[in-house]
Amino acid sequence: MGITPANLPPILNIASGAGTVTLQWPTNASGFVLAQTTNLENAAWNDVTPLPAIMNSNYSVTLPLNSTANRFFRLHHP
Repeated sequence: MGITPANLPPILNIASGAGTVTLQWPTNASGFVLAQTTNLENAAWNDVTPLPAIMNSNYSVTLPLNSTANRFFRLHHP
């Protein structure tokens, strides 16, 4: 079996802006959902809102930066 390009998980791109963070992944990776947690040791992953918008060939979510807590992100396929 093995991993082929067709079944690799998408790459999540992250960029910070003025008080925001933008997360993007390719639209050809349909069915993936963005989730976040503040603690990797006892990770309770929650789906991110708002839902992504489509910008060019990427799903895109922009969130406000939170200076009081770290946030970790992942894509999952429910």
